This record gives sequence, C-alpha cells and structure tokens, in this order.
Amino acid sequence: MSTRKIVPLVVLLIAIDCLAGHILHGGRSLTDPTLERRGSTEASESTRVLVYYFHGYVRCSTCRRIEMLAHLALQQEFSGELEDGRLQWQAVNIDEDPNAHFVDDYRLFSRALVVQTIRDGKKAEWKNLNRIWELIGDEMAFVKYVQDEVGSFLEGTQ
Repeated sequence: MSTRKIVPLVVLLIAIDCLAGHILHGGRSLTDPTLERRGSTEASESTRVLVYYFHGYVRCSTCRRIEMLAHLALQQEFSGELEDGRLQWQAVNIDEDPNAHFVDDYRLFSRALVVQTIRDGKKAEWKNLNRIWELIGDEMAFVKYVQDEVGSFLEGTQ
C-alpha cells in the first residue's frame, strides 16, 4: 500500500478512535487528575519554564499517550526542577472558553506540546514540539526528544 493511501487511512483511524472515546465517555474530558500542574506556582527564580500539553474535550488514545509520555519524560529527567518550580507542567483543555486564546498565542493546529520560558513574569521564547507526532510510535525516542528540548530551555534560564 502506498504512502498516499496509508496517511489518510491513519488519519481516519485516529478520528474514529477520538469519536469512539467521545461517545463512550459522554463527551467528558478525560484529563487524568494526577497529571495536573506540578511544582510551586511561584518559582524561586525569576525565570522558569512551562511545558503545556494542549488537548480538547475529545481525546483519542494517541493524544492520551502523548500526554502520558511527555509527563513521564519530565518526571524522569527533571524531578528536582518540577519540585522547586523552575519547571512546571500543565495540561490545558483548549476547548474550554478561558483557554481558547492559546490556539492563537501558539498557532496551534492540533493537539500540541509547547515549551515556554517565563522571564520576570512575562512570556518569552517558546517552541511547539511538533515531532511528538512523528515519534509517538518510538517511546524511547519520544522521551529523549522531549527531555532534550525541555533541557535546552532550562539551560537558558540559568
């Protein structure tokens, strides 16, 4: 089967999975409460790094896996930074009205993992980690990619 036929088939399967999840869970958000923001709300430093996972109400198994692996990558490599607030994790439902601005703020076109530096309370550089979709099938490569990207942002805060 050619790539031209495989890609639409994969997209269709993901859409079906998302729809099935939405139907089975009555349209409720499936956010895992254990994946809420970690670290203090006031970082001890004037500069900190935020890692956002942007999702919607409808969440397919791939989207939930991306969130789980990204959070795991942070916990494995940056537990100290999460604990002291220099690194913060936040899963955000962009389908909720107060969060809709993130779509424009970060030019989101799908579910996304975004790393953002905050300096003196103001948003500074950020990066959408687009390769998460490419690497989701290789857990080790996915985790390394997230850790490397977040690590480079943390290095810039010292």
